[in-house]
Amino acid sequence: MGLRAAMVTNCPGVSSFAANLGFHVFGTEDFAAQSGSGSSSKDTRIIDRAFTLLGFAEGNVQDVSEFDLVFVHAAMENTASKLGKLGMKTDLNRLDKLVASVMEAVPVGSAVAARIHVSVILSYGSATENKEEACLIVNSSTETDSDLKLLRPRQSYTMKAGKTLDDVR
Repeated sequence: MGLRAAMVTNCPGVSSFAANLGFHVFGTEDFAAQSGSGSSSKDTRIIDRAFTLLGFAEGNVQDVSEFDLVFVHAAMENTASKLGKLGMKTDLNRLDKLVASVMEAVPVGSAVAARIHVSVILSYGSATENKEEACLIVNSSTETDSDLKLLRPRQSYTMKAGKTLDDVR
């Protein structure tokens, strides 16, 4: 029996990629709607639905789960060109609310907290104006303002403070 995995995204490129890998793909809007239309925010509904798919309900661990792994792809809008730093702050606030929804849904010390792992993976670079391509940019020649672009894969494990380590293969 293999790993049952799901991807929640609105990006067509990510949807196609995930489907090719064998993931069950959910659209973000449909996914949030399936968790109910209460007074809670869309991000909270997405997190609640993801926890339900993982076999967690109302702070308890269920006997069965539909999926073993759920990825939530939160593509940010390309508002930086329109709003400058304000657009970036808006996107970071959305990410902050998404993480806060996870923290509220899983109280420290609960049975769910002992079984859940949450990772936030951020990317950097310029976004394209085309909304279809904005959520998945694979062109490595995009403009970046980060010092991380100077880091090469080899440097992450064979160098320290700019000096080559001799005892690492």
